[in-house]
Order: sequence, then C-alpha cells, then structure tokens
Amino acid sequence: MLLAVWFMSMVEKRLRRVIPDALDLILTPFLTVIISGFIALLLIGPAGRALGDGISFILSTLISHAGWLAGLLFGGLYSVIVITGIHHSFHAIEAGLLGNPSIGVNFLLPIWAMANVAQGGACFAVWFKTKDAKIKAITLPSAFSAMLGITEAAIFGINLRFVKPFIAALVGGAAGGAWVVSMHVYMTAVGLTAIPGMAIVQASSLLNYIIGMAIAFAVAFALSLTLKYKTDAE
Repeated sequence: MLLAVWFMSMVEKRLRRVIPDALDLILTPFLTVIISGFIALLLIGPAGRALGDGISFILSTLISHAGWLAGLLFGGLYSVIVITGIHHSFHAIEAGLLGNPSIGVNFLLPIWAMANVAQGGACFAVWFKTKDAKIKAITLPSAFSAMLGITEAAIFGINLRFVKPFIAALVGGAAGGAWVVSMHVYMTAVGLTAIPGMAIVQASSLLNYIIGMAIAFAVAFALSLTLKYKTDAE
C-alpha cells in the first residue's frame, strides 16, 4: 500500500506537467487512478509482498538466532528511532509478520512496548527529582501517557530535555526488550503497546509481558533517579 501510494504521487506529478490546465481537474485524477491501479496490481503488489516477506524473514531469523541480544538492541534503540518518526513505517512490517503463514505473530511490538514503558519510568523519576513546579506539572501526565503507549510528551517534553533520563529510558527499554524476547512474548495484532498492549498479548505470554514492563519501568526509573542532572526549567 505504501509503495502504491508513493507511485501514485509520482504519476500524478508527471501527469500534471503534460495535461493542459483546462483538463487537469478531470483527467489527472482519472488517469492517476487507472495507471497506478494497473501497475499496483501487476507489479507493485507482488514486489511489495516479496519485500515484506523478506524483511519479516530477516527479522524472525535475527530474533531466533540472536535471541535476547536482539531484544536488547531493538529495545534500546527504538526510542531513538521514534525521534526520527521512522517508527511509523514499522506498522507495515508488523502487519507482514501477522499475515505471513510461517510466522503469524507480532514479535516486534512487545519490544517497542518495553521501550515506551521505560520512557514513562524515566519521566516519572524526574517528577520525584525536580523542585520546579512547571516541570512537575508536565512530568506526571507525560509519564502516564507513555504508560499508555504515547511517548512523544515524555521524550520531547522531559527526557530528551534533560538528556540523562532519555539515556536511562534506553537502558530500561533494552532490559525489557531482552526479557520479552527471551520469554517468547508475542502479540496478535498491531497498534497497542505498554499497558493497553495487554489486550493483544497472547494469553500464554501475558505474565511475562507484565514482568517485562515492570523490568523496563524499574530499570529506567532507578537509573533516571540515580543519575545527576539539573531538573529546573531554565
């Protein structure tokens, strides 16, 4: 789908260059859909499926062979990827994992969930450390938001601002990621992480998922609380 939309945008740009303005409103959308739809069915769809299966195979092989080390790496780096916004592209990969008959589960989302919880733990520690009323006012809701899987407020509003809490969260995410991979924690859908993610965790994995969240939160919280850094608004 992403490849098809990208191709459609390219087709539209080129059509607008050659179609007269008087006919642009009618012909450009029509021809864009016809051309893009034909190419998508004939080439992009099969190519995208092959690419997705290839990525899924590489990731599953890496998880299978590297085990907890892969969880450590992915869990530690995920929040860095969030800063760039590239993490949104993972939804397509996760959907590919679920749609692949040889895999059928989402083993990536539990790792991302640990990273999100760790951001909440590190942010919550700042609430304990700071004496600044303005910072205190935003740390608690930001930490709570991260525990629900939405980390932007915690990352950009608090943890990156003071740097060391962000580093603490990376360590916590790595620890939690290593745990869920070593315990073979899987999810059955996409979109939910952290506490809401419990709704889509396999029943047999739920306890280890909760333990993973506790590890990620505790490590990030303890490290963020221990490290020395200024916590005022200046």
